[in-house]
Amino acid sequence: MSFFVIADQDTVLGFKLVGIPGVTATRPDEVREAFRDVVANRSGKILLITERLAREVEGAIIRQRALMRPPFVVEIPDRNGPLPTRKTIPEMIREAIGIRI
Repeated sequence: MSFFVIADQDTVLGFKLVGIPGVTATRPDEVREAFRDVVANRSGKILLITERLAREVEGAIIRQRALMRPPFVVEIPDRNGPLPTRKTIPEMIREAIGIRI
């Protein structure tokens, strides 16, 4: 499985240290351009993007997920941690199937 990451400089560096390529994006236009390039070139089967940057391309992420083809987009916390409004995995499971874990 191949991965690619779009994130801040520190997060991209951390992923590069374990062999996962990526691109640093800080401005909204950089995020949009990087996302378009990754999707167009299918730079990885799984695209990791930080939650804060994902907000800049939310519509494009929704469209990409609807296609149900690579790259599959996974939002991850950045070096500052998860967004306060972000649901945890147990919360998502409880909402989806009604079971508390």
